[in-house]
Amino acid sequence: MQPFKLDIPESCGALLLTGTALFPNSSMDLHIFEPRYKAMLEQSLESHWMIAIANLIAPEEEPFSSCVSPIGTLGIINTSKTLPDGRSALILTGLHPIRFENWNEESTFPKADITVLEREVMEEKQSQSIRDLLLDTLPAHLTHLPDTVQSSVLSNLKAIAEVSALIDNVSHNFISDTHFRHELLSELDDKKRASKLISALSS
Repeated sequence: MQPFKLDIPESCGALLLTGTALFPNSSMDLHIFEPRYKAMLEQSLESHWMIAIANLIAPEEEPFSSCVSPIGTLGIINTSKTLPDGRSALILTGLHPIRFENWNEESTFPKADITVLEREVMEEKQSQSIRDLLLDTLPAHLTHLPDTVQSSVLSNLKAIAEVSALIDNVSHNFISDTHFRHELLSELDDKKRASKLISALSS
């Protein structure tokens, strides 16, 4: 049986957020209330159910290329619910790091052509070594939790087969500094990402 594969759109709407990084294989809760983003959500739900998360690096202004980091994340909407006050509550799961190419200046909401970015794959032996090093750094960051919770967290992380997904998951859950989070998202070499992450967790 062939694995299920999503059709990635050539362009999609983007939420412009400050100090935010959505990692692939991780989820984010969102409340949509601005009219432009409600229009973006409506269009997305009528088509591919995907939107992008873009990181504002300067006060928002057009063209968006002047204020948005070129690297963001494409996410898929898992759930969308309209609240009594008119807001929409979403759960968005990250799919791929992407590069924003051309911003659509005629769109009523932020929308850009996107290119999916592929991470550099490591050899299996090197990948396993990095997995072990990364997992070894985590127990020291879980000591504030009950033993049963620590065991459950570590067990779930050890079950993640791909080292790239493990790096994403650990970055999402253990790194709070917003600039460093986006640095880890933007780096496409998993060996470099892992080195930076292990160094930060070990310090």
